[in-house]
Amino acid sequence: MSNNLQPTTGSLWSELEEHQASLRDVTIKSHFKSDLARASNFKLSHNDISFDFSKNNMNERTIELLLKLARDCALEDKRDRLYNGATINTTEGRAALHMALRGTCPDHLDIDGKNVKDSVDQTLEQIKAFAEKFDREQRFDHIVHIGIGGSDLGPKLVCSALRHLSKPGVDIRFLSNIDPDHFHDTLDGLNADKTLFIVVSKSFSTQETMTNAHSARDWLVSHLTDPEYVNSHFCAVTSKFDDALSFGIPDDNIFDLPDWVGGRFSLWSAVGLPIALYLGYDHFKALLSGAHDIDQHFLNTPLESNIPVLMGLISIWHRNLWNYNIHCVLPYSERLKLMAQYVQQLDMESNGKSVDAQGAPLIQPSAPAIFGASGTGAQHTFFQMLHQGSDIIPCEFIAVKTPVHRVGDHHEKLISNVLGQTKALMDGYKNTEQPHKNFEGNRPSNTVWLRELTPFSLGMLLSLYEHRAFVQGAIWNINSFDQYGVELGKNLALKALERLQNLK
Repeated sequence: MSNNLQPTTGSLWSELEEHQASLRDVTIKSHFKSDLARASNFKLSHNDISFDFSKNNMNERTIELLLKLARDCALEDKRDRLYNGATINTTEGRAALHMALRGTCPDHLDIDGKNVKDSVDQTLEQIKAFAEKFDREQRFDHIVHIGIGGSDLGPKLVCSALRHLSKPGVDIRFLSNIDPDHFHDTLDGLNADKTLFIVVSKSFSTQETMTNAHSARDWLVSHLTDPEYVNSHFCAVTSKFDDALSFGIPDDNIFDLPDWVGGRFSLWSAVGLPIALYLGYDHFKALLSGAHDIDQHFLNTPLESNIPVLMGLISIWHRNLWNYNIHCVLPYSERLKLMAQYVQQLDMESNGKSVDAQGAPLIQPSAPAIFGASGTGAQHTFFQMLHQGSDIIPCEFIAVKTPVHRVGDHHEKLISNVLGQTKALMDGYKNTEQPHKNFEGNRPSNTVWLRELTPFSLGMLLSLYEHRAFVQGAIWNINSFDQYGVELGKNLALKALERLQNLK
Protein backbone atom coordinates (compact mmCIF):
# COMPACT_ATOMS: atom_id res chain seq x y z
CA MET A 1 0.00 0.00 0.00
CA SER A 2 1.20 3.54 -0.71
CA ASN A 3 2.15 5.84 2.18
CA ASN A 4 -0.76 8.05 1.15
CA LEU A 5 -3.62 5.55 1.25
CA GLN A 6 -6.08 4.88 4.03
CA PRO A 7 -5.96 1.40 5.59
CA THR A 8 -9.37 0.26 4.38
CA THR A 9 -8.33 0.63 0.73
CA GLY A 10 -5.95 -2.34 0.86
CA SER A 11 -6.86 -5.99 0.37
CA LEU A 12 -5.60 -6.76 3.86
CA TRP A 13 -8.53 -4.89 5.37
CA SER A 14 -11.00 -7.48 4.06
CA GLU A 15 -8.89 -10.17 5.65
CA LEU A 16 -9.00 -8.30 8.96
CA GLU A 17 -12.78 -7.96 8.72
CA GLU A 18 -13.17 -11.68 8.07
CA HIS A 19 -10.90 -12.46 10.99
CA GLN A 20 -12.85 -10.16 13.31
CA ALA A 21 -16.09 -11.84 12.24
CA SER A 22 -14.60 -15.22 13.24
CA LEU A 23 -14.11 -13.90 16.79
CA ARG A 24 -17.57 -12.43 17.36
CA ASP A 25 -18.82 -15.50 19.16
CA VAL A 26 -15.55 -16.13 20.98
CA THR A 27 -15.05 -14.94 24.55
CA ILE A 28 -11.88 -13.38 25.88
CA LYS A 29 -11.97 -15.90 28.70
CA SER A 30 -11.84 -18.78 26.23
CA HIS A 31 -8.52 -17.51 24.84
CA PHE A 32 -6.95 -18.19 28.24
CA LYS A 33 -8.31 -21.75 28.17
CA SER A 34 -6.86 -22.45 24.73
CA ASP A 35 -3.52 -20.82 25.55
CA LEU A 36 -2.37 -21.52 29.09
CA ALA A 37 0.61 -19.18 28.62
CA ARG A 38 -1.52 -16.32 27.32
CA ALA A 39 -0.82 -14.07 30.32
CA SER A 40 2.89 -14.06 29.43
CA ASN A 41 2.51 -14.38 25.66
CA PHE A 42 0.34 -11.27 25.48
CA LYS A 43 2.56 -9.08 27.63
CA LEU A 44 5.49 -6.87 26.69
CA SER A 45 8.02 -5.36 29.08
CA HIS A 46 10.75 -2.78 28.79
CA ASN A 47 12.79 -1.57 31.75
CA ASP A 48 10.39 -0.08 34.33
CA ILE A 49 7.22 -0.52 32.29
CA SER A 50 5.10 -3.42 31.05
CA PHE A 51 1.99 -3.71 28.90
CA ASP A 52 -0.54 -6.50 29.49
CA PHE A 53 -2.90 -6.87 26.52
CA SER A 54 -4.05 -10.42 27.25
CA LYS A 55 -7.63 -9.41 28.11
CA ASN A 56 -8.66 -8.46 24.56
CA ASN A 57 -10.65 -10.50 22.06
CA MET A 58 -7.70 -11.28 19.86
CA ASN A 59 -5.24 -14.09 19.20
CA GLU A 60 -1.88 -14.64 17.53
CA ARG A 61 -3.51 -14.37 14.12
CA THR A 62 -4.90 -10.96 15.07
CA ILE A 63 -1.43 -9.72 15.98
CA GLU A 64 -0.03 -11.13 12.75
CA LEU A 65 -2.63 -9.33 10.63
CA LEU A 66 -2.27 -6.04 12.54
CA LEU A 67 1.50 -6.11 12.08
CA LYS A 68 0.97 -6.72 8.36
CA LEU A 69 -1.35 -3.71 8.37
CA ALA A 70 1.36 -1.59 10.04
CA ARG A 71 3.87 -2.55 7.37
CA ASP A 72 1.28 -2.15 4.63
CA CYS A 73 0.70 1.41 5.86
CA ALA A 74 4.47 2.08 5.87
CA LEU A 75 4.61 2.66 9.63
CA GLU A 76 8.35 2.07 9.81
CA ASP A 77 9.03 4.56 7.03
CA LYS A 78 6.76 7.16 8.67
CA ARG A 79 8.50 6.57 11.99
CA ASP A 80 11.88 7.16 10.35
CA ARG A 81 10.64 10.35 8.73
CA LEU A 82 9.43 11.58 12.11
CA TYR A 83 12.88 10.96 13.63
CA ASN A 84 14.79 12.48 10.72
CA GLY A 85 12.89 15.77 10.79
CA ALA A 86 10.84 15.40 7.62
CA THR A 87 7.96 17.83 7.16
CA ILE A 88 5.30 15.45 8.41
CA ASN A 89 3.06 18.28 9.65
CA THR A 90 2.21 19.13 6.07
CA THR A 91 -0.59 21.62 6.69
CA GLU A 92 1.72 23.86 8.72
CA GLY A 93 4.88 22.99 6.79
CA ARG A 94 6.75 21.78 9.87
CA ALA A 95 8.64 18.86 11.29
CA ALA A 96 7.50 17.34 14.58
CA LEU A 97 10.67 17.03 16.63
CA HIS A 98 9.49 16.53 20.19
CA MET A 99 11.83 13.53 20.42
CA ALA A 100 14.77 15.87 19.81
CA LEU A 101 13.93 17.68 23.04
CA ARG A 102 15.03 14.61 24.99
CA GLY A 103 18.10 13.92 22.86
CA THR A 104 16.56 11.70 20.20
CA CYS A 105 17.52 13.18 16.82
CA PRO A 106 20.28 12.96 14.21
CA ASP A 107 23.40 14.94 15.18
CA HIS A 108 23.49 16.95 11.98
CA LEU A 109 19.82 17.82 11.64
CA ASP A 110 19.27 21.49 10.77
CA ILE A 111 15.94 23.34 10.71
CA ASP A 112 15.82 26.89 9.35
CA GLY A 113 19.61 27.04 9.36
CA LYS A 114 19.94 26.03 13.03
CA ASN A 115 21.30 22.74 14.31
CA VAL A 116 18.46 21.15 16.28
CA LYS A 117 20.67 19.37 18.80
CA ASP A 118 22.66 22.54 19.51
CA SER A 119 19.45 24.56 19.98
CA VAL A 120 18.07 21.97 22.41
CA ASP A 121 21.32 21.86 24.38
CA GLN A 122 21.42 25.67 24.62
CA THR A 123 17.87 25.79 25.99
CA LEU A 124 18.64 23.05 28.51
CA GLU A 125 21.70 24.99 29.69
CA GLN A 126 19.54 28.10 30.06
CA ILE A 127 16.96 26.15 32.09
CA LYS A 128 19.71 24.67 34.28
CA ALA A 129 21.31 28.08 34.91
CA PHE A 130 17.95 29.65 35.76
CA ALA A 131 17.03 26.77 38.08
CA GLU A 132 20.37 27.09 39.87
CA LYS A 133 19.84 30.84 40.25
CA PHE A 134 16.31 30.18 41.54
CA ASP A 135 17.71 27.86 44.22
CA ARG A 136 20.67 30.06 45.08
CA GLU A 137 18.81 33.34 45.50
CA GLN A 138 15.69 31.83 47.12
CA ARG A 139 13.85 34.95 46.06
CA PHE A 140 10.62 33.21 45.10
CA ASP A 141 8.47 30.80 47.10
CA HIS A 142 5.53 30.73 44.68
CA ILE A 143 5.49 29.80 40.98
CA VAL A 144 2.44 30.59 38.87
CA HIS A 145 2.51 28.94 35.46
CA ILE A 146 0.31 30.72 32.90
CA GLY A 147 -0.53 28.67 29.82
CA ILE A 148 -3.34 26.66 28.29
CA GLY A 149 -3.83 23.33 26.54
CA GLY A 150 -0.55 21.50 26.01
CA SER A 151 1.33 24.43 27.50
CA ASP A 152 -0.48 23.78 30.77
CA LEU A 153 -1.53 20.15 31.09
CA GLY A 154 1.85 18.45 30.64
CA PRO A 155 3.78 20.41 33.29
CA LYS A 156 0.77 20.30 35.62
CA LEU A 157 0.56 16.51 35.34
CA VAL A 158 4.29 16.06 36.03
CA CYS A 159 4.35 18.43 39.00
CA SER A 160 1.27 16.77 40.47
CA ALA A 161 2.53 13.22 39.93
CA LEU A 162 5.99 13.89 41.38
CA ARG A 163 5.13 16.38 44.10
CA HIS A 164 6.76 14.09 46.67
CA LEU A 165 10.05 15.22 45.10
CA SER A 166 9.27 18.94 45.26
CA LYS A 167 11.63 21.37 46.94
CA PRO A 168 10.73 22.34 50.52
CA GLY A 169 8.94 25.65 50.74
CA VAL A 170 8.20 25.99 47.01
CA ASP A 171 4.55 26.19 45.95
CA ILE A 172 3.35 25.90 42.34
CA ARG A 173 0.01 26.83 40.83
CA PHE A 174 -1.33 26.64 37.28
CA LEU A 175 -3.45 29.37 35.71
CA SER A 176 -5.08 28.37 32.42
CA ASN A 177 -8.74 29.34 32.23
CA ILE A 178 -9.79 32.85 31.32
CA ASP A 179 -12.50 32.55 33.97
CA PRO A 180 -11.96 35.44 36.45
CA ASP A 181 -12.75 33.14 39.37
CA HIS A 182 -9.89 30.87 38.30
CA PHE A 183 -7.58 33.90 38.23
CA HIS A 184 -8.74 34.98 41.69
CA ASP A 185 -8.50 31.53 43.24
CA THR A 186 -5.05 30.84 41.77
CA LEU A 187 -3.53 34.04 43.16
CA ASP A 188 -5.48 34.02 46.41
CA GLY A 189 -3.17 34.15 49.42
CA LEU A 190 0.06 34.64 47.45
CA ASN A 191 2.76 37.07 48.52
CA ALA A 192 3.45 39.16 45.42
CA ASP A 193 7.04 39.86 46.48
CA LYS A 194 7.73 36.10 46.49
CA THR A 195 5.81 35.14 43.33
CA LEU A 196 7.29 34.28 39.91
CA PHE A 197 5.03 34.08 36.84
CA ILE A 198 5.94 31.89 33.85
CA VAL A 199 4.03 32.90 30.70
CA VAL A 200 3.92 30.17 28.05
CA SER A 201 2.62 30.97 24.57
CA LYS A 202 4.40 30.06 21.35
CA SER A 203 2.77 32.98 19.53
CA PHE A 204 2.71 35.22 22.62
CA SER A 205 -0.81 36.11 21.52
CA THR A 206 -2.97 33.26 22.88
CA GLN A 207 -6.03 35.08 24.20
CA GLU A 208 -6.43 33.24 27.49
CA THR A 209 -2.73 33.22 28.31
CA MET A 210 -2.04 36.85 27.46
CA THR A 211 -5.20 38.09 29.20
CA ASN A 212 -4.08 36.29 32.35
CA ALA A 213 -0.51 37.55 31.91
CA HIS A 214 -1.61 41.20 31.68
CA SER A 215 -3.90 40.76 34.68
CA ALA A 216 -1.02 39.15 36.59
CA ARG A 217 1.12 42.16 35.78
CA ASP A 218 -1.60 44.49 37.08
CA TRP A 219 -1.87 42.37 40.24
CA LEU A 220 1.87 42.60 40.82
CA VAL A 221 1.96 46.37 40.30
CA SER A 222 -0.77 46.81 42.90
CA HIS A 223 0.65 44.30 45.42
CA LEU A 224 4.46 44.55 45.19
CA THR A 225 6.33 46.40 47.87
CA ASP A 226 8.35 48.00 45.06
CA PRO A 227 6.47 47.90 41.70
CA GLU A 228 9.63 49.05 39.91
CA TYR A 229 10.80 45.42 39.91
CA VAL A 230 7.65 43.98 38.33
CA ASN A 231 9.43 42.78 35.16
CA SER A 232 11.81 40.55 37.12
CA HIS A 233 8.80 38.57 38.37
CA PHE A 234 8.16 37.19 34.87
CA CYS A 235 9.61 34.53 32.60
CA ALA A 236 8.38 33.75 29.10
CA VAL A 237 8.49 30.61 26.98
CA THR A 238 7.74 31.61 23.40
CA SER A 239 8.95 31.73 19.81
CA LYS A 240 8.28 35.50 19.74
CA PHE A 241 11.30 36.89 21.58
CA ASP A 242 10.63 40.53 20.63
CA ASP A 243 7.01 40.38 21.79
CA ALA A 244 8.11 39.05 25.17
CA LEU A 245 10.65 41.87 25.41
CA SER A 246 7.93 44.39 24.59
CA PHE A 247 5.86 42.96 27.46
CA GLY A 248 8.77 43.90 29.69
CA ILE A 249 10.30 40.50 30.35
CA PRO A 250 14.12 40.59 30.74
CA ASP A 251 15.92 38.88 27.87
CA ASP A 252 17.64 36.40 30.23
CA ASN A 253 14.18 35.29 31.34
CA ILE A 254 12.92 34.51 27.82
CA PHE A 255 13.16 30.87 26.72
CA ASP A 256 12.80 29.74 23.12
CA LEU A 257 9.93 27.47 22.05
CA PRO A 258 10.67 26.28 18.50
CA ASP A 259 7.99 26.11 15.81
CA TRP A 260 8.72 22.41 15.37
CA VAL A 261 7.29 21.59 18.83
CA GLY A 262 3.52 21.18 19.15
CA GLY A 263 1.86 22.25 22.38
CA ARG A 264 0.70 18.79 23.48
CA PHE A 265 4.24 17.47 22.91
CA SER A 266 6.03 20.41 24.52
CA LEU A 267 6.56 19.60 28.21
CA TRP A 268 10.07 18.35 27.29
CA SER A 269 11.02 21.84 26.09
CA ALA A 270 11.32 25.07 28.05
CA VAL A 271 7.60 24.60 28.70
CA GLY A 272 8.94 22.24 31.37
CA LEU A 273 10.70 25.13 33.16
CA PRO A 274 8.26 24.96 36.11
CA ILE A 275 9.14 21.27 36.49
CA ALA A 276 12.82 22.16 36.82
CA LEU A 277 12.07 24.91 39.33
CA TYR A 278 9.55 22.97 41.42
CA LEU A 279 11.22 19.53 41.40
CA GLY A 280 14.81 20.41 40.53
CA TYR A 281 16.76 20.32 37.28
CA ASP A 282 18.11 16.80 37.91
CA HIS A 283 14.57 15.43 38.15
CA PHE A 284 13.63 17.27 34.95
CA LYS A 285 16.60 15.63 33.21
CA ALA A 286 15.58 12.22 34.56
CA LEU A 287 12.12 12.78 33.09
CA LEU A 288 13.73 13.49 29.71
CA SER A 289 15.91 10.39 30.05
CA GLY A 290 12.88 8.19 30.61
CA ALA A 291 11.20 9.60 27.51
CA HIS A 292 14.42 9.12 25.53
CA ASP A 293 14.53 5.49 26.64
CA ILE A 294 11.08 4.84 25.16
CA ASP A 295 12.07 6.79 22.02
CA GLN A 296 14.91 4.33 21.49
CA HIS A 297 12.59 1.41 22.14
CA PHE A 298 10.06 2.78 19.63
CA LEU A 299 12.69 3.48 16.97
CA ASN A 300 14.78 0.32 17.27
CA THR A 301 12.63 -2.52 18.58
CA PRO A 302 11.00 -4.85 16.02
CA LEU A 303 7.30 -4.14 15.60
CA GLU A 304 6.37 -7.50 17.14
CA SER A 305 7.90 -6.48 20.50
CA ASN A 306 7.32 -2.74 20.29
CA ILE A 307 5.03 -1.56 23.09
CA PRO A 308 3.70 1.71 21.58
CA VAL A 309 3.23 -0.02 18.21
CA LEU A 310 1.13 -2.79 19.77
CA MET A 311 -0.81 -0.25 21.84
CA GLY A 312 -1.63 1.72 18.70
CA LEU A 313 -2.58 -1.33 16.67
CA ILE A 314 -4.90 -2.62 19.39
CA SER A 315 -6.56 0.80 19.37
CA ILE A 316 -7.10 0.42 15.61
CA TRP A 317 -8.49 -3.09 16.20
CA HIS A 318 -11.00 -1.76 18.70
CA ARG A 319 -11.95 1.44 16.88
CA ASN A 320 -12.22 0.24 13.31
CA LEU A 321 -12.86 -3.51 13.43
CA TRP A 322 -15.09 -3.69 16.51
CA ASN A 323 -16.48 -0.16 16.11
CA TYR A 324 -15.88 0.80 19.74
CA ASN A 325 -16.08 4.58 19.72
CA ILE A 326 -15.19 5.29 23.35
CA HIS A 327 -12.00 4.52 25.27
CA CYS A 328 -11.57 4.77 29.03
CA VAL A 329 -8.26 5.59 30.76
CA LEU A 330 -8.07 4.53 34.41
CA PRO A 331 -4.95 5.43 36.40
CA TYR A 332 -5.03 3.52 39.70
CA SER A 333 -2.79 6.12 41.29
CA GLU A 334 -4.07 9.41 42.64
CA ARG A 335 -0.71 10.92 41.70
CA LEU A 336 -1.55 10.11 38.07
CA LYS A 337 -5.11 11.43 38.22
CA LEU A 338 -4.45 13.83 35.31
CA MET A 339 -3.41 11.01 32.95
CA ALA A 340 -6.92 10.56 31.56
CA GLN A 341 -7.13 14.25 30.68
CA TYR A 342 -3.59 14.17 29.27
CA VAL A 343 -4.31 11.17 27.02
CA GLN A 344 -7.64 12.73 26.08
CA GLN A 345 -5.91 15.80 24.68
CA LEU A 346 -3.05 13.83 23.14
CA ASP A 347 -5.31 11.44 21.23
CA MET A 348 -8.34 13.56 20.46
CA GLU A 349 -6.46 16.70 19.40
CA SER A 350 -3.90 14.70 17.42
CA ASN A 351 -6.23 12.24 15.73
CA GLY A 352 -9.72 13.68 15.98
CA LYS A 353 -9.74 14.36 12.25
CA SER A 354 -12.16 13.67 9.40
CA VAL A 355 -9.75 14.05 6.46
CA ASP A 356 -6.50 12.28 5.68
CA ALA A 357 -3.07 13.84 5.17
CA GLN A 358 -3.95 14.58 1.54
CA GLY A 359 -7.25 16.27 2.42
CA ALA A 360 -9.49 13.38 1.32
CA PRO A 361 -12.45 12.43 3.57
CA LEU A 362 -11.69 9.53 5.85
CA ILE A 363 -13.32 6.25 4.89
CA GLN A 364 -13.04 4.87 8.42
CA PRO A 365 -13.53 6.63 11.80
CA SER A 366 -10.48 8.03 13.56
CA ALA A 367 -9.93 8.79 17.27
CA PRO A 368 -12.44 7.48 19.80
CA ALA A 369 -13.81 9.73 22.52
CA ILE A 370 -11.60 9.37 25.56
CA PHE A 371 -12.59 9.84 29.17
CA GLY A 372 -11.52 8.51 32.54
CA ALA A 373 -10.62 9.20 36.13
CA SER A 374 -8.47 7.75 38.89
CA GLY A 375 -9.35 4.51 40.63
CA THR A 376 -10.77 3.45 42.95
CA GLY A 377 -12.92 6.58 43.00
CA ALA A 378 -14.03 6.00 39.42
CA GLN A 379 -15.55 2.67 40.46
CA HIS A 380 -18.21 4.64 42.32
CA THR A 381 -19.07 6.94 39.40
CA PHE A 382 -19.14 5.44 35.90
CA PHE A 383 -18.09 1.79 36.34
CA GLN A 384 -21.77 0.86 36.31
CA MET A 385 -21.75 1.74 32.61
CA LEU A 386 -18.44 -0.03 31.94
CA HIS A 387 -19.81 -3.31 33.33
CA GLN A 388 -23.48 -3.24 32.36
CA GLY A 389 -23.96 -0.41 29.86
CA SER A 390 -25.23 -0.99 26.34
CA ASP A 391 -21.90 0.17 24.83
CA ILE A 392 -18.75 -1.88 25.17
CA ILE A 393 -15.98 0.52 26.22
CA PRO A 394 -12.37 -0.75 26.09
CA CYS A 395 -10.53 0.22 29.27
CA GLU A 396 -6.89 0.99 29.91
CA PHE A 397 -5.71 0.59 33.49
CA ILE A 398 -2.47 2.23 34.64
CA ALA A 399 -1.00 0.93 37.88
CA VAL A 400 2.15 1.39 39.95
CA LYS A 401 3.58 -1.70 41.63
CA THR A 402 5.45 0.11 44.43
CA PRO A 403 3.74 3.08 46.12
CA VAL A 404 5.45 6.33 47.03
CA HIS A 405 4.15 5.98 50.58
CA ARG A 406 3.19 2.92 52.60
CA VAL A 407 0.06 3.11 54.75
CA GLY A 408 -1.02 -0.24 56.18
CA ASP A 409 -2.39 -2.47 53.43
CA HIS A 410 -3.81 0.40 51.35
CA HIS A 411 -1.66 -0.38 48.33
CA GLU A 412 -2.50 -4.07 48.29
CA LYS A 413 -6.19 -3.16 48.33
CA LEU A 414 -5.66 -0.67 45.52
CA ILE A 415 -3.90 -3.20 43.29
CA SER A 416 -6.44 -5.90 44.13
CA ASN A 417 -9.07 -3.63 42.60
CA VAL A 418 -7.08 -3.37 39.35
CA LEU A 419 -6.91 -7.16 39.17
CA GLY A 420 -10.53 -7.61 40.21
CA GLN A 421 -11.96 -5.06 37.82
CA THR A 422 -10.09 -6.35 34.76
CA LYS A 423 -11.22 -9.89 35.56
CA ALA A 424 -14.82 -8.77 36.12
CA LEU A 425 -14.86 -6.95 32.78
CA MET A 426 -13.57 -10.08 31.06
CA ASP A 427 -15.46 -12.85 32.88
CA GLY A 428 -18.75 -11.23 33.73
CA TYR A 429 -21.31 -13.07 35.87
CA LYS A 430 -24.38 -14.78 34.48
CA ASN A 431 -27.63 -14.24 36.36
CA THR A 432 -30.64 -15.01 34.19
CA GLU A 433 -33.07 -14.99 37.11
CA GLN A 434 -32.17 -11.43 38.08
CA PRO A 435 -31.27 -9.61 34.84
CA HIS A 436 -30.34 -6.46 36.71
CA LYS A 437 -27.53 -8.43 38.34
CA ASN A 438 -26.33 -9.99 35.09
CA PHE A 439 -22.84 -9.09 33.82
CA GLU A 440 -22.25 -10.05 30.19
CA GLY A 441 -18.48 -9.75 30.49
CA ASN A 442 -16.28 -10.11 27.42
CA ARG A 443 -15.29 -6.44 27.76
CA PRO A 444 -11.70 -5.74 26.74
CA SER A 445 -9.02 -4.05 28.81
CA ASN A 446 -5.28 -3.38 28.81
CA THR A 447 -3.08 -2.73 31.83
CA VAL A 448 0.07 -0.62 31.83
CA TRP A 449 2.27 -1.33 34.84
CA LEU A 450 4.99 0.94 36.23
CA ARG A 451 7.49 -0.53 38.67
CA GLU A 452 7.44 2.71 40.68
CA LEU A 453 6.59 6.35 40.14
CA THR A 454 9.82 8.22 39.43
CA PRO A 455 10.77 11.00 37.00
CA PHE A 456 12.33 8.36 34.73
CA SER A 457 9.32 6.04 34.73
CA LEU A 458 6.89 8.93 34.26
CA GLY A 459 8.92 10.10 31.27
CA MET A 460 8.64 6.59 29.85
CA LEU A 461 4.88 6.53 30.38
CA LEU A 462 4.21 9.88 28.71
CA SER A 463 6.50 9.09 25.78
CA LEU A 464 4.72 5.76 25.36
CA TYR A 465 1.37 7.49 24.84
CA GLU A 466 2.87 10.05 22.46
CA HIS A 467 4.14 7.27 20.23
CA ARG A 468 0.86 5.39 20.46
CA ALA A 469 -0.94 8.46 19.11
CA PHE A 470 1.58 8.67 16.27
CA VAL A 471 1.08 5.00 15.37
CA GLN A 472 -2.68 5.48 15.16
CA GLY A 473 -2.30 8.55 12.95
CA ALA A 474 0.18 6.74 10.71
CA ILE A 475 -2.24 3.85 10.17
CA TRP A 476 -5.15 6.20 9.46
CA ASN A 477 -2.89 8.33 7.20
CA ILE A 478 -3.77 11.56 8.95
CA ASN A 479 -1.70 14.51 10.13
CA SER A 480 -1.48 14.03 13.90
CA PHE A 481 0.31 17.34 14.43
CA ASP A 482 -2.13 20.09 13.50
CA GLN A 483 -5.33 21.13 15.28
CA TYR A 484 -7.36 23.43 13.06
CA GLY A 485 -10.52 22.25 14.77
CA VAL A 486 -9.82 24.68 17.62
CA GLU A 487 -9.77 27.76 15.37
CA LEU A 488 -13.35 28.44 14.26
CA GLY A 489 -14.86 28.76 17.72
CA LYS A 490 -12.02 31.07 18.82
CA ASN A 491 -12.52 33.33 15.80
CA LEU A 492 -16.26 33.58 16.37
CA ALA A 493 -15.64 34.26 20.06
CA LEU A 494 -13.57 37.33 19.08
CA LYS A 495 -16.50 38.65 17.07
CA ALA A 496 -18.87 37.94 19.96
CA LEU A 497 -16.46 39.75 22.31
CA GLU A 498 -16.50 42.82 20.09
CA ARG A 499 -20.31 42.89 20.20
CA LEU A 500 -20.33 42.47 24.00
CA GLN A 501 -17.84 45.30 24.42
CA ASN A 502 -19.90 47.55 22.16
CA LEU A 503 -22.94 46.93 24.38
CA LYS A 504 -21.07 48.54 27.25
